[in-house]
Amino acid sequence: MNYFSGDKIPDFLFEECLDLRRDLWKGLHKPISVRWEILQKVHDKTALEAVLKDGDRRLKKKCKLIEEPGYPNFKIPYINKSFYQLIMKRCLELK
Repeated sequence: MNYFSGDKIPDFLFEECLDLRRDLWKGLHKPISVRWEILQKVHDKTALEAVLKDGDRRLKKKCKLIEEPGYPNFKIPYINKSFYQLIMKRCLELK
């Protein structure tokens, strides 16, 4: 992501339910926003803006599985946000 130049958006940005991948959490009982963890490692604001300017509508999709089946008490941070919204948030942080 730090070196994105506008060629091809990385496929993982179209996985709106990436946060539900428990194998990427720090612990089975500690849900995290995998998408936000990834974006916090991006320091190139120009690359993030290039992703937003691409205009691909798939970036605005939100995960429809707010709660993972069998785990109704898990509260995953930012699960109700799209990748587009999270990228916008990260851009604001990098000002």
